[in-house]
Amino acid sequence: MTADEGGHGVYPFGASTCAKNAVTEFLTTGRRPPQDLACPVE
Repeated sequence: MTADEGGHGVYPFGASTCAKNAVTEFLTTGRRPPQDLACPVE
């Protein structure tokens, strides 16, 4: 997974909605995001 953002971020702050949703789903269900998930700039 890549998030098109500059610099570093701290979950769940500063992350794009797409990235935050993918991480939250992984942490709560164990399901990995699609292999080539690319989250655009918001």
